[in-house]
Amino acid sequence: MSSPSNSNAQSSDASSVSTSDTSSLRERAVYEASGDDDSSVFTVIGDLDTTVTPSPVGSQSDLSGSLEQSMSEARLRQLYDEEEIERYLRLFSAYVTEVRLPGALRNIKAKPSSSSLHLPQLPKPPPLPPRPFARNISEQTEPPTLLPSTIPPAQADPSWSEHIAIKYILPALPPMPHPPPSFSLKRLKLTSQRFFLAVVPPYQTFFLSMANLALWKDPQRSGLYCAVSRLLLLEIDIFTNIQAFWGLWLYDLLLPAMMFGILWEMLSRRLFPYPTLESLQMRRKDSERAREFGDEVQERLSAPSLGPKDIFQFLKSHRPTAKSKTKPLPKDTGVLQTSLTGDGGEDEAATVLDGDTQEEQDIKRELLHVLNTVADIHERIKNVFIWRRPAVSRRYAIILAVVTCCTLIIPAHYLAKLVYGSCGLLFWHVIPVLAALPPGARARLPGPLADAPTDADYAIEIITQRIARGEEIKPPRKPHSSSPRANSANEADLSAIPTPDASSRSQMQTNDGVDWKKWGSRIAHGKSLLSEGKQRFSSGQVNTVGLTSATLRDEDTHTYPAHHTSAPGLITLTTTTVYFTTLASQQAKLIIPRGNLCGVKKTGLMKGLLISWVDGEEGHGKEIEEKFHWVGNRDELFARLLGPDGARWMRI
Repeated sequence: MSSPSNSNAQSSDASSVSTSDTSSLRERAVYEASGDDDSSVFTVIGDLDTTVTPSPVGSQSDLSGSLEQSMSEARLRQLYDEEEIERYLRLFSAYVTEVRLPGALRNIKAKPSSSSLHLPQLPKPPPLPPRPFARNISEQTEPPTLLPSTIPPAQADPSWSEHIAIKYILPALPPMPHPPPSFSLKRLKLTSQRFFLAVVPPYQTFFLSMANLALWKDPQRSGLYCAVSRLLLLEIDIFTNIQAFWGLWLYDLLLPAMMFGILWEMLSRRLFPYPTLESLQMRRKDSERAREFGDEVQERLSAPSLGPKDIFQFLKSHRPTAKSKTKPLPKDTGVLQTSLTGDGGEDEAATVLDGDTQEEQDIKRELLHVLNTVADIHERIKNVFIWRRPAVSRRYAIILAVVTCCTLIIPAHYLAKLVYGSCGLLFWHVIPVLAALPPGARARLPGPLADAPTDADYAIEIITQRIARGEEIKPPRKPHSSSPRANSANEADLSAIPTPDASSRSQMQTNDGVDWKKWGSRIAHGKSLLSEGKQRFSSGQVNTVGLTSATLRDEDTHTYPAHHTSAPGLITLTTTTVYFTTLASQQAKLIIPRGNLCGVKKTGLMKGLLISWVDGEEGHGKEIEEKFHWVGNRDELFARLLGPDGARWMRI
């Protein structure tokens, strides 16, 4: 049990360190881009290097001096923000494979593509005349015996549950959601990572903390929590704390104290958007454990055979222990792909999960859907508490504050009656109404916290915000700093930070080793120079629809190589239009206004793309589908097609 003098000395040291941290951060031009939408996501730190080298977890040591600690915290916050962005982009690439506008109907008959063949329709032949001997055969046959028709029972009047469900609830339900995707090892790997990161660390920390409190491992901490209040570090007898706990129990204040604690946790995330240094380090460790867990799941299930012994070893190797050490991933496996590649629907190799019947495939798909649902609920709760959407979090904070005040004002026996009455109302009246809905309508019922975003939904918001600001979708990389002071701080910084594998982070900088966007821009620039040279020798010739440098000089353009169903060429994306030009032509073969887009879908194993748009004014007309068998840097083009108003798209 520490003395007050020691605690005061520690608080003074902490205040001096925080002051020196602030001054050193200002000297090194640290700028944190704060905003209402993504205040805790983006951090642009100048003069720092983001290239990290793997360091063992056991090499962590306490940093000495305010400069080392400030640089360690600044570097850790930067790496945390960039890893969160990359994780959101991975989720966006894997889970967001098709988007459509809410008004675009899926059952609309699509018009063939502009490059497809138009075959003439043959006239329908007239019906054949009846056979002459058909009547004789029918006369010889015996007439069928007619059974007495049964009178259908009269339909009973609908019950009040069916009446309420059909008249009031059914019209207010949201549209039918897309069925869950099929089972694949890649989806299982990402779902396992999401499930582990969303479920295991919070519950493991909570139960370990409760066990330490119950066993009085730290008498001072247990005494403070036993008092159910964050008191100052004073010399308070443990028995006094126990009496305070039982005093709150006697006066029915335990429930209000718990509700106030939850409300304070939510409000503190708004007042202090960044977690502490210890929380950041724990978050990085948990992310690394989640990646290892997903890789282990994929490795175990990719084996040709899987027995009970393998399952036992798998569960034993990932049993949560306090002293477990993380094992670094091999660099040459390529299992952990942080780049935006694939859509999660690619074919898998032959594994132990192949060769199943349709019923077994449905069971695996439903189990994968259950894991996704559990991970979604936990991600929604987390995003509400960390204020990912301020409007939604503010609404739940008000509700939580009202509930807290009610628990403080209303007597305990009335609260008990209110809880029991709510349970009876749910059991006797709400469940019959929900059961009276048709089976197809039950799938349209919204889940808990449906207005809160998941990490995949928040990834779309991040991408649209970066596109609206004119920034690159991927986080920028800073060059090496030449300052010896910064280098020494960075060395001390890296020794205290557990970093993931460097090869996995370097894969974010390129897409399959080729920067297709850069090569597309170079090809477009070469074609524009060739077009300008031809126009100089041909007098009076004007290219009205060619994409020359003068045409798109004042627009923000992005060029990607692609292979259309007709010919290979370039996709040029501007703020208002999508162009496609073949390599052998200077004129745009396809011009699509971005306001007429109604759907974008990833297709095929060769990174194909299917763009649906309406050929007409103001979205009225026939729907046309343009198919691209291959698109360089498809995921970035898919994200940019959503535009700055990506919230209006519906994820399929």
